Parts: sequence; C-alpha cells; structure tokens
Amino acid sequence: GKWSYAAGAAHYSSESAVSLNLGRTSNDGKWAVSGGMSSDSRGRIGFRVGISGVFN
Repeated sequence: GKWSYAAGAAHYSSESAVSLNLGRTSNDGKWAVSGGMSSDSRGRIGFRVGISGVFN
C-alpha cells in the first residue's frame, strides 16, 4: 500500500481552522484508512478517523 497526506485551511465568519491528515491504502488498493487533526483560531482541537473502499 501507499501513504497519503493532506492539509487544509478554512475561514468562516470570524473563525479560522487548519487541518493535517494522514492515510494508508491497502496493498490491493481496495480500501484505505485515514486520520487527522484540526485546530481552530480559538485553540480548540478536533480529531477524525475514516475508512474508504472501492466498489469495482
């Protein structure tokens, strides 16, 4: 499998946030798991985890 990464930034009203994500695809390429964290302009931290798959 392969590793992947992503980063993002957002702004809404008077709030801003940034995020960092890391993922790993299975050796056969049929599924992947990922996780990440975010922080907003007030210092609040968020976490995420996900799984994805391929239909065909």
